[in-house]
Amino acid sequence: MKSKGEVVLAGATVAVSNTRSDSRRAYYFIIKHPECGTREFSAKSKTRRKQWVDKINYVINNLSQV
Repeated sequence: MKSKGEVVLAGATVAVSNTRSDSRRAYYFIIKHPECGTREFSAKSKTRRKQWVDKINYVINNLSQV
């Protein structure tokens, strides 16, 4: 597998996105960074999206304490 890029989490915020209505991929979330811009991701289910958002928030909070 090849890397498609990276997402900077230090200084970022993550939130559920309701802007897309694609029925095949309805569980979007976004990561916003003031310098790196906004990235949009999708999960396979509402539960998986919540797990991703919770874990990313956990990492962001830990990075802000360092």
